[in-house]
Amino acid sequence: MGKSDYILEQLVGPISHSTLMSALSSYRHPEQTIKFLKSTGKLKSIYRGWYYNPLHLNDFSRFHFANVLYGPSYVSATSALSFYGLIPEKVFTTESITFKRGKKLNSKVGRFEYYFESELTFHLGIKIHQFTERISFLIATPTKALYDYFIIANNLEFSGQQDMLDFLETDLRFDTDALKSFDIGLLEELTLTKYKRRTILILINLIKKLNNDK
Repeated sequence: MGKSDYILEQLVGPISHSTLMSALSSYRHPEQTIKFLKSTGKLKSIYRGWYYNPLHLNDFSRFHFANVLYGPSYVSATSALSFYGLIPEKVFTTESITFKRGKKLNSKVGRFEYYFESELTFHLGIKIHQFTERISFLIATPTKALYDYFIIANNLEFSGQQDMLDFLETDLRFDTDALKSFDIGLLEELTLTKYKRRTILILINLIKKLNNDK
């Protein structure tokens, strides 16, 4: 194993250009070394200034890349709902929440969309998922993921609980049985921002009704 191979072995997940330059600082021309590694296929470009080691694909996650590509951010909405198996569709665009300006990015590993949310609620209802021994990412809990879905959705309003239930079952094909275990306390805390408060209150009352109907 050559020196550059050993260095790449230590780097997992998405690798920034600055990280590579630092790791290769003992080389006389690190930029030329990066070009050489790319030409030999030992380093693959995925976005401007970002690379990955193709031998470490098991340690590469689009969700982890979403976190580091633009942050602070966490994976949420349909991406998280699909990850938890709450909706059947496979989602190809990775949706994330940030308290910075919203952004849409296209890379060689997929499309990434970031939606603004108040810093007051950003930190609520998120967790760390350990993807592999060396890679983890921030993702919304199921409750926060559905909340975020409603927050970022445009022109989505409900007349009441039945209207929302019909939408979840028919349009989103959401596993509504799972609603019974959703965190009502978290949703009530999230309504304090008053943004789309009516929609979230309908969701809270729908969950309460489903639990009462057990």
